[in-house]
Amino acid sequence: MKNIDLLNASVQDFVCEFQGNVFNFLYERDLQSILFSIAYRHFATERVRMRGGFHRENAYGGNNYIDTVPIKCEYPMSQVFDIGLIDSDAVQHYDTALWNQYNWKNDKFWDQPVRAAVELKYYQLGDSIEDKASAYEADVEKLKRYYDKRTHNLFLGIALICIQTEQLDIFPFSVGEPYKQDAAFPQTGVFRYVVTPSSAKMYVT
Repeated sequence: MKNIDLLNASVQDFVCEFQGNVFNFLYERDLQSILFSIAYRHFATERVRMRGGFHRENAYGGNNYIDTVPIKCEYPMSQVFDIGLIDSDAVQHYDTALWNQYNWKNDKFWDQPVRAAVELKYYQLGDSIEDKASAYEADVEKLKRYYDKRTHNLFLGIALICIQTEQLDIFPFSVGEPYKQDAAFPQTGVFRYVVTPSSAKMYVT
């Protein structure tokens, strides 16, 4: 799938950016913002169309739909991943009966199913490894729950952790089986991605 390939390319470019100088990034939000900006550039010419209807057509620029880049930050609203990729094949368009049934108060532009998502954690000098490991595990479980919700074959989740120092090149827990580097980028499932100043490894959870 083209969009998964674009996400893969975005993550690879992000890893290179991080490893170029890990101290360019002093906060986790720094990492999230650079990953999003890289992904946004990769997806710049891609569009997903979502039909509205809760508002008048002039609210959408004269049409009853919007076209938007499918990669989003802090998306979707009901789940909130650090980076979310809207699933263009599962878009929920406006339907009067459905909106009346659930008493929804707006269009669904902000809360569509996602085909892929990235959860990001940053271990920095001085952090508690136990606290960060616990938070990272929570990210993995969050992605797994969504994977189950999307009936397994419709979702790719990446729990990505960047580690600022080579003094800690692996977390103190089992990360699973190494993903074969010569295999195609995974289309579905939940994977761990561990990035240090000099290495980047993906693991099957």
